[in-house]
Amino acid sequence: MNPSPGALADSCGPVSKSISDVQGTETTSALKGQNAQIRGVVSANFADANGYAGFFIEAESDARDSDPKTSEGLFVSYPSAQALALGERVAISGKVEEITFGESLLTSIQADATPARCGKTTLPPSLILSAPPENWEALEGMRVRIDAPLSLTGNDELGRYGALRAAFGARLSVPTQSAAPGPEARTLAMLNKQRMFIVDDLSLLENPQEIGYLGGPVQLKMPLRAGDQISALEGVVDERFGSYRVQSAKPITLTRANPRPATPPLIDGRLKVASFNVLNLFNGDGLGSGFPTERGAKTLAAFERQKAKTLSAMTALNADIYGLMEIENDGFGEESALAELTRGLNQKVRDTRYDYVRVASAKVGSDQITSAIVYRRDKVKPIGGGMAQVNGPFSSGSRPPLLQAFEEISSGEKFTLVVVHFKSKGGCPAATRPGDQDSNDGQACFNLSRVEAADALLDGLQMNPSGLDDRDFLLIGDFNAYAQEDPMTTFKNANYLNLGDYALEPEYSYVYSGEAGSLDHALVSESLSGQVKAHAVWHINADEPSNFEYDGSGRDNLNDRNWFAPDPYRSSDHDPLLIGLDLNSAPILQ
Repeated sequence: MNPSPGALADSCGPVSKSISDVQGTETTSALKGQNAQIRGVVSANFADANGYAGFFIEAESDARDSDPKTSEGLFVSYPSAQALALGERVAISGKVEEITFGESLLTSIQADATPARCGKTTLPPSLILSAPPENWEALEGMRVRIDAPLSLTGNDELGRYGALRAAFGARLSVPTQSAAPGPEARTLAMLNKQRMFIVDDLSLLENPQEIGYLGGPVQLKMPLRAGDQISALEGVVDERFGSYRVQSAKPITLTRANPRPATPPLIDGRLKVASFNVLNLFNGDGLGSGFPTERGAKTLAAFERQKAKTLSAMTALNADIYGLMEIENDGFGEESALAELTRGLNQKVRDTRYDYVRVASAKVGSDQITSAIVYRRDKVKPIGGGMAQVNGPFSSGSRPPLLQAFEEISSGEKFTLVVVHFKSKGGCPAATRPGDQDSNDGQACFNLSRVEAADALLDGLQMNPSGLDDRDFLLIGDFNAYAQEDPMTTFKNANYLNLGDYALEPEYSYVYSGEAGSLDHALVSESLSGQVKAHAVWHINADEPSNFEYDGSGRDNLNDRNWFAPDPYRSSDHDPLLIGLDLNSAPILQ
């Protein structure tokens, strides 16, 4: 039962509604558009030139109702609130409104006059959360303290907006990494949504130099990686830009549960093959100009930084063969991005051991990006030239698969490598055919296109394009499909083994919106399966804050020094894979 408004009136002035009256039990207030006089205690102030222009209040203990569906906190829109202190009692008169922040509606009151200030009091204690709330909306505007294990499950907004994605319990996985598309995946998606929220810094400032809840800046020497753990979080529940947030100025405690791997995983095998998405590596015209490019670096200096990080990762991987995705599709000449990257790799190892596969065409397909293969010519030799499948679904959308047969020099054994990059899940327009629309089964957009690409590739391999008697096929790359999605099931039904299925722990190579999963895969034909000695992922990219990437645009010099280093970390947004092969060895996969 709500307290009587008359019982709230005191020297602060008249009170017509309680905070819980304004909030109500629904997403939007039943009092929207009406004038109200309310009273509360200042619990968080956003007015310090940070873009939010207002402050939060909470109801005092004697002004609260007993309904768990109504919140006892509220945002007050009032740009000139700098002087208001935490714990100050205020009375506000104004119109109830719902402020739109992207997909979110924040119930608030628009103060129409200077709030009456009625002295200081003790803030009501924060609500303690020991599990995910059943209804975040019922906590909107209230202070909470979370006494439950939390995982840092995403950091894509950390550098730019000072925000982290957190989850109750373990970090979150993409539903279709482990669950079949459809009802099972939708159930997991709903659970993920309930468990995840944003830890925010009470500010809209971009590229902040200081983040209150971290007690300082984001720094390379203290990376906040997805998979780390959070504790001692206390703040006010906010709703903006499609997410519920805990706005906090108090320092949190971070436990480094997922430290950076200093070196790639050690794997067995005479031949080591790497799969690496190189994040739109474009080198302009190859002569020091031609920037900005269609994708990738905007300036020559930015490209040099990108190249330095890419080469640092490739050198550490020390692979005999690299399958690359998202490199500029500008041919195979000396000015091409592929040629420049290969020269750089040779310079790093102070040798000329690396060369790249060439295709008998000026470019591979019509897309701006392509796939490529770099190899050690002292370990393997190409059998014939590279081949690309450019017809059907590979004429647009999915990039043409690049195929190259190799002979291992030491043994004379042969196998065929195929580098794959299927169409991405990016937003589908209204005109997209039904099978490519997002059907809300967890596979996002263009699933049909990816299935058609898988079918076409399998049909092409069935024709044995390399002409070898030994039909050992290794397919690597960015399939843009998680492990249980239809394209990967298509390969499984054709008796290709996904090496990720044999990992000792759940595998991932990519983190999107706080959920981890594998878009990058290594698939082997049945005949090659017994020759695989090892398979691993080097987690240098997906878990790292995106602001550690090469692009320093929009940063000041201090942030750039804090964030950029010419090392492997965040050289891409995908983690590289490593596969170890002993060609013609005894089977190890069961």
